[in-house]
Amino acid sequence: MKKIARPIQLLMLLSLLLSFALPAAAESESSASAENPAVGEILIEAIPGDAALTISFPKVDTLGNAADSFEISVFTGEPDPAATPVVIAAESVKGDTVEYTANKLVNNTPYSVSVVGKTKDGSIVSNGNGFGVPFRMPGKMPGLVVTAGDAQITVTFSKLPASDKAATYQIHWWTEVDKKTKEPKFQKPIIIKASDVKNKTYTYTFKKMKNGTTYHFNVFAEDTSGQILYLSQDVTAAPAKAKPVKANPGKGKKK
Repeated sequence: MKKIARPIQLLMLLSLLLSFALPAAAESESSASAENPAVGEILIEAIPGDAALTISFPKVDTLGNAADSFEISVFTGEPDPAATPVVIAAESVKGDTVEYTANKLVNNTPYSVSVVGKTKDGSIVSNGNGFGVPFRMPGKMPGLVVTAGDAQITVTFSKLPASDKAATYQIHWWTEVDKKTKEPKFQKPIIIKASDVKNKTYTYTFKKMKNGTTYHFNVFAEDTSGQILYLSQDVTAAPAKAKPVKANPGKGKKK
């Protein structure tokens, strides 16, 4: 069963967005004159966060134009001409890079970003367009403990607070790797409804496990949209028979 492969690969892909920014191309006017200078390109980076996008770009565009102010718009679909952009004065920015964080966005939704650089008289000297997809980076699955016994393994984790709005807890496990794809051959996952987790901790016991075999476990929690809220790393355990304890009768007292 490879159900875990989808969210893990998606997570890896989204994590790469944190390392590689989302540079965007801007349409620039090619003609130039003393009265109407060429419009330069603003190279935008849109870094995703939890319900947010951090937008950054250099003060000076690719043609060397330095705008006096920047108008930033973040939107879905087509831009709204009636919407008021966020205006940042270049003189208020310390350093060579402008940064702005758009909050209260909807996770997993594509957003377009538009930046227009203007002079004090309102002339456009630079512009740029970009995009980004905000998402919540999964946290570490709390209270996870995997314990091996004789032909069994117990998996224990902590209940999440109601504010996280978890819908399910899932335990995905495997023992072998596919020879061709080199991916884990996942067995049928254990899916637990969040409403069934009544106590502060929850324990699931795997029985009839093969002693001496190493089992791998991935435990995570999802919300109703399928977004992963918390995720564990690969945790291993190998069941084994309990070693017999030698009797030690000791020496009796002489009467």
